[in-house]
Amino acid sequence: LRCLAPYSTSPCLLELTIPCVLQLLNDPVGVIRAVTVECVLEAVGQVEEVPAGDAHLMTEYVFPSLLNCVASPQLLDGTMSGPTSLQLQPNFEPSLRRSLARSVAALAKAGVLFIEKELQRRSRLSSSTPSASAAVAEERTDAAANSDTFDGRLAQLRELVRQLIQGLLAGDDPNVKIALL
Repeated sequence: LRCLAPYSTSPCLLELTIPCVLQLLNDPVGVIRAVTVECVLEAVGQVEEVPAGDAHLMTEYVFPSLLNCVASPQLLDGTMSGPTSLQLQPNFEPSLRRSLARSVAALAKAGVLFIEKELQRRSRLSSSTPSASAAVAEERTDAAANSDTFDGRLAQLRELVRQLIQGLLAGDDPNVKIALL
């Protein structure tokens, strides 16, 4: 799947490849989970256009899937907070931790690019035709109701990245901490 990403269209990557690859995070073999992170990064990097339905892919699907590899459910649902409450999954491989540490910055940057591409798509759509402009105005009204602004989505992305880094720093492996630097 990693080799196919450069030759795939954005809809194919968003609807088929990335969800299929993310399912591999549940594989019992740690090395496969580690390579999965790199595959996700490769596939996300190849996305050129973000349709409206996939605008929240990074914040609602990719990062939560990665967080499930790092943190206990108590941290994710907010019932526990702070670095002392973080519990690592028992099957958490050092190779996966290192792969996540190496990829977290690029994944965060890809998340920002997804947000920007969605905003570009909206602005192109609003400037193209009057009927499309009405559709975008309605979409913006819905978005405002859902606090779907650039700043709101960026804050959500920052929080997810913070949780992922917090989970990575909770371990004992110095190589993970070096990779985060």
